[in-house]
Amino acid sequence: MANLLNPIHYFIIYVILFQTFLIGKENEKIKFSRDIIDIAIVVEDLEETAKFYREILGLTELNRWDAPKEPLTTLGFTDNLPFQMVTFITGKSSKTSSILKFISFKEIENKSPSKDFLHSSIGLGFITIKVEDIDEQLRRLRKANIEFLGKTPTRLWDEYFAVFRDPSGNMVELVAPYKEKYNKKK
Repeated sequence: MANLLNPIHYFIIYVILFQTFLIGKENEKIKFSRDIIDIAIVVEDLEETAKFYREILGLTELNRWDAPKEPLTTLGFTDNLPFQMVTFITGKSSKTSSILKFISFKEIENKSPSKDFLHSSIGLGFITIKVEDIDEQLRRLRKANIEFLGKTPTRLWDEYFAVFRDPSGNMVELVAPYKEKYNKKK
């Protein structure tokens, strides 16, 4: 069982257990400092992933650093291993934007469970990025020869969707508001 879990699984389990403890504590409401949840994802190739999210998806690189063994081990994030991290924001400020954190370990080979479909493994399902204009993003993705997983764009409700994979195989979903122009194309 331990061989099937990677560091992101341990992080998710930690977050779930911590949240369960907090929620069960006298049913008090948690007072959040932000209305946004940040996500950290372990990837195999940090540079390739950073280039993809920066150059192809247009996210803004916030910072990058080498995280030392301590305090990571004390916090329970790693088993005495350092990692490298790069963070991106979707807007102009880390106080009002989502932050995506990508982590890579130099000292171990990152092994991923199957990511063929959402039901293939437990853990991160997909990343959703909301955009204003799906045409602009689709042009960028096609120019970079990104392969889409289904019909693109697909209209559901009042939005358009496009799904593809990042360099580590994580599913990424772009969502844009419905615009009449798509209806006229068909």
